[in-house]
Amino acid sequence: RKPTEVEWRYTEEGERVRVSLRSGRIIPLPLRQRRDGIVPEQWIDGPKDTSVEDALDKTYLPSLKTFEEEIMDAMGIVETRKAKKSYWY
Repeated sequence: RKPTEVEWRYTEEGERVRVSLRSGRIIPLPLRQRRDGIVPEQWIDGPKDTSVEDALDKTYLPSLKTFEEEIMDAMGIVETRKAKKSYWY
């Protein structure tokens, strides 16, 4: 087996194909494969896969509270202590 030079041409239907310069035959493109070996065209969703609608659903609500303040608001805890003055030298 020797490597061959290829050229891009158009068929009568207007489809762009690879053609071998040595034999003149159409060379089909291989399936696109990712690094992890998965071919996206052959992928079938399983029962544990996240649906597209759930993945695109926007559920984040931005706020300027810290994590502790959000927990206190969710649980109904009211802070009665006052912060002590701190000095930076």
